[in-house]
Amino acid sequence: MRFTLLRAMLLAGAAISAGVALWLAIPYVIATQTGPSFPDAGEVITTSSLEPSERTPQTLPPSSDKPNAPYQLIIPALHLTAPIQNVGLDQEDRIAVPSNIHFAGWFTQSDRPGSDGLTILDGHVHGRYVPGVFHQLHTLSAGDEIIITQSSGLRHRYIVSTRSTVSAENNKPLFDTVTEPTLRLITCSNFNASTQSYDDRLIVTATLQK
Repeated sequence: MRFTLLRAMLLAGAAISAGVALWLAIPYVIATQTGPSFPDAGEVITTSSLEPSERTPQTLPPSSDKPNAPYQLIIPALHLTAPIQNVGLDQEDRIAVPSNIHFAGWFTQSDRPGSDGLTILDGHVHGRYVPGVFHQLHTLSAGDEIIITQSSGLRHRYIVSTRSTVSAENNKPLFDTVTEPTLRLITCSNFNASTQSYDDRLIVTATLQK
């Protein structure tokens, strides 16, 4: 009788543990299996979500009806290849962040990649469960290569010149005047556990090679 009772208690404990594990896993499954897995070339994101999708991106062909659209970001030093999503200004009048942590976001109010002006791309440093597209951006150094491709297949090659960190409240370095074709990659930096937010921005600046 005592053996049977002990066995029943062990089985009940195992069932409870399994139930708790399943309950804890549900948010992870939702984050990594729902949401967009590839950007819509005709969509511009204007809302920054606190819980972006963490779904692994699919590899889809470029949009044939938008051949000039930024399509893919490649950073060889980081072994990174990421789809590019169009982003605008969000609900707080800041540059919106992509709807998937694995996407890079081209700010559509900046110049197109390959043009003579300033091109801005942003991206997540981390999601709730897995690293974001720019998780290793802080390791880039002067001389590293960044490539942006268009849907047409045209490639634009940039070379990193500087890496800097600024306050998250300081927008000036994002939009200051440039004298040559320039790319800026932006992500969050310096996580503050007390506020559960990031205090700084990491900015990597690169120059177009013609």
